[in-house]
Amino acid sequence: MERSLRGLAFSLCCTVATGGVASAQPCVGAILTIEGAIAPCAGILVPTAQANVAVQCLKVELPKCRAESAAQAELCDVDRTALRGLLDVERSRFEALAPVEVVAQSGGWVRQVVAFAVGAIVAGAGAYAWAELAR
Repeated sequence: MERSLRGLAFSLCCTVATGGVASAQPCVGAILTIEGAIAPCAGILVPTAQANVAVQCLKVELPKCRAESAAQAELCDVDRTALRGLLDVERSRFEALAPVEVVAQSGGWVRQVVAFAVGAIVAGAGAYAWAELAR
């Protein structure tokens, strides 16, 4: 009996001790709290100083950063356009100064065979002449 009374007392104490935490409803909107105070609702709590820094970032620094980014992108587009124009001018100058000449090859392998045969005949004639002179 004493054991069951202890169990009942323990469960009653646990229920009372956790009653405030268990009954807290989720926060619906932003609520300012003082550090160390019990919040009226459950959720993510942010200190006031940190919330002020976040608001400053959202309202001032983020739009400023977006404006700077847009200006930088515009400058990059201008530079890219100018460099493409310069590239086109240099390509046209190069094509005007160094025209590419296409040399048509005629004969193909037949020309090479004829050249080899002529070379063999001349070499043979030179060897024969050398042998005759050496006698």
